[in-house]
Amino acid sequence: LAWAIRMFLNNRITMSSDDQKEPPTASVQADNTIASDDENNKKQAVLSPLPLEWTKMGGTIDDPSPVDIVRYPWEVMEISPNPEETHLTIVGTAGQKITRMGSNLKDYVSPNLTHLVFRSHLIRTMEGLAGMKNLELLELYDNMIDELQDLDGGEGGLPGAGLK
Repeated sequence: LAWAIRMFLNNRITMSSDDQKEPPTASVQADNTIASDDENNKKQAVLSPLPLEWTKMGGTIDDPSPVDIVRYPWEVMEISPNPEETHLTIVGTAGQKITRMGSNLKDYVSPNLTHLVFRSHLIRTMEGLAGMKNLELLELYDNMIDELQDLDGGEGGLPGAGLK
């Protein structure tokens, strides 16, 4: 918001260097516009609402924050435990955000999975990797990971020992 106001003031309101007046100020109005108090320039810039659900952090009981909604990978995309599938990639930049990997993730994916990518979601806990013996690549870039589980609990330290 401060950036938008600064851009508004820099681009919309000009003052000469000789002018000794206080610099104009701007405020956000109830209708989501920015208004300046400069008498010579009454222009308003409209602030576009942020369209993505993840921008509304800190929701209420009636409208919970997307981080608080439990959403598993198999709810966001159809996942098959087909043994021929070796890669699973779900990127959350354009759709629903995964918030939980699920402790039973291995039941939903191929037993031969080598690449698992959950990029740009709201995942807090890395879980559900136990039993994924063939996993070589795990990408959880752009998430909110603060807890790691099931990384080396399997036989021979798998799946963690097999990651490259």
